[in-house]
Amino acid sequence: MKKDVYSMCFMCTVRCPIKVTVEDGAVRWIEGNPHQLKGALCAKGSAGTALLNDTERLRYPMIRQGERGEGKWKRVSWDEALDYAAEKLKAAVTKYGPQTVAFGERQNLNTHISKTFMSAIASPNHYSHDSMCKGSVNTAFRTLTGYTDADVTVDWANTKHVILYGRNLFESLELKPIQALMDAKEKGTRVTYIDIRSTVTASHADRFWMIRPGTDLALNYALIHVILKENLYDEEYVHRWVNGLTELRSFVEPYTPEWAEEETGIPAAEITNLAREASRDKPQVIFHYGYRGASHTNEIYFRRSLIMLNALMGSIESKGGLIIKKGPKDAGYGTFGKLVDQ
Repeated sequence: MKKDVYSMCFMCTVRCPIKVTVEDGAVRWIEGNPHQLKGALCAKGSAGTALLNDTERLRYPMIRQGERGEGKWKRVSWDEALDYAAEKLKAAVTKYGPQTVAFGERQNLNTHISKTFMSAIASPNHYSHDSMCKGSVNTAFRTLTGYTDADVTVDWANTKHVILYGRNLFESLELKPIQALMDAKEKGTRVTYIDIRSTVTASHADRFWMIRPGTDLALNYALIHVILKENLYDEEYVHRWVNGLTELRSFVEPYTPEWAEEETGIPAAEITNLAREASRDKPQVIFHYGYRGASHTNEIYFRRSLIMLNALMGSIESKGGLIIKKGPKDAGYGTFGKLVDQ
């Protein structure tokens, strides 16, 4: 007997809604939820059945027999596996100390349990993939706004101009922002795309700059230089919400568009024109903060510069800009608990 089950895709971190066809207790088909995201689902989500039915998928605990690489394994019960792991861990902690134990994982709904476990054995070494993914973006937001990047979203529907730095949105797995940006473009939103290579997103952009790798920060310093020199920023917004404008003006003084041209390969005149265009569209302009932000040693400073550009445009908490997400607590209610907060 067949039936449809509505669920959530776990093939990546986006968690898109899905409709699953089940027959006799087995998954036969996965597609997008027709009531959400126009029924769309990416190729990775559609491949969920392949992962579920993979012949090499690990289905029960095993303990290696013999030397590593021999390929000899023994199937054991969960109790045996847990006892074995506990004994090995306890021996390592006793001999070398708890500080020699590390726990690495993809951030998930059970991460608070992992952290509690590491605290229980007195090890400080819990880490997630964020250090290789969006940790720099998170740090940039925390240090400048007090919020995390997860607390911020983009008002695609009302923006006039989006500037993307290597955020290859049209080849990513995030269906909702892809659809939102496509809808926005149909209404006249312009897209500036900056990357080291030509991509599908570049083909959809109104402006594409092929920048020299690792020089995005230099470009942003020059944009800030022009914005402050020509007073292109939102003065009322900045005077109300921004601290350190004088220091920022002094800092970017040497970083002219001509200097940035030598660093980035982008002509100085075009850098100046982008600053002026963004100013004309403010506050409905977005310097997108990106996602995977751990490619270069200056990454935190680069992501901070993007947030600074949004602040100068007055686009943070403005229609068509970056919006800080609101929850039950902001409406005067309590939170829904630790599980939801994660």
